[in-house]
Amino acid sequence: MKTDDLLVRAVTFEDCHQLSGLMKEEVESAQRLARYYIVPEKFDWQGYTQDRLKDRTRKFFVAQSRGNLVGFIELHTRKYPPPVIQPSLLCRFKKRNNRALSMPIDPLKWAVIEACFVSPQCRNKGVGSALVAAGLNWVKQAGVHRVELGVLSANSAVAFWEKLGFDDWRIQMSKELGSL
Repeated sequence: MKTDDLLVRAVTFEDCHQLSGLMKEEVESAQRLARYYIVPEKFDWQGYTQDRLKDRTRKFFVAQSRGNLVGFIELHTRKYPPPVIQPSLLCRFKKRNNRALSMPIDPLKWAVIEACFVSPQCRNKGVGSALVAAGLNWVKQAGVHRVELGVLSANSAVAFWEKLGFDDWRIQMSKELGSL
């Protein structure tokens, strides 16, 4: 694959069939790294993909080469704190007429890269970097100033994310409990 054959663009519903195949491939890749990724044998990948594409908080970009999808990135935006009035360090309360009035600080808006996958035969050719660049451009335009992602520690993509300037700030751990 030559880089001049590569087109990175926003996904369309016409991409659903090919995208669902890539999403399945991405999960199967994760299953090889971590046993806890369990998907039912007759899982509806097409329906799952369609549901995610309909979610307005999510944005997908795909990489296309010679008419075939060879990668994708899925992002979504979040706000913190959630739009609820609750006593916390993030809200100051003022008593007036025996009622608590909320004066929240500006909500922090950030994005999460839910998934980023490139077909094995297209890796190390700039496809992942192009997908991430498109995704980061979208979140910047949405007014987001922080992007987070999760990656399995055994995944060789850790070096890819570090090369793009991401660093680890939290470690999430798990323990298999076995049958009860």
